Amino acid sequence: MKSIEDIAFALKPNDVSDAVQTPIGLQIIKVFDKKPEKNPSYEEVKNRIVVQVRKEKVQKELNQYVSKLKEDAKVERFLE
Repeated sequence: MKSIEDIAFALKPNDVSDAVQTPIGLQIIKVFDKKPEKNPSYEEVKNRIVVQVRKEKVQKELNQYVSKLKEDAKVERFLE
C-alpha cells in the first residue's frame, strides 16, 4: 500500500486522487499547486538563526540563575 505522501507527490496540479485508506479513514487528495523545493541561503536565514541562538543562550542563563537562587535560598516553615 502506498503512503499518502507518495500518492500526493505523484499527482499533478489540479489532479484528484482516488479514495486512499489511512489510519483515520478514507481520504481524497487534491493537489492545487506544486512549487519547486527551495533551500534558503545562509543570508536568508541568518537573522532567524541569530535570534534562536540568543533565545537559547538567555534561557540557559536564566535557568542557571534560578537554580542558583533556589540553592542559596533559606526557607523556614512555621506551622501553626
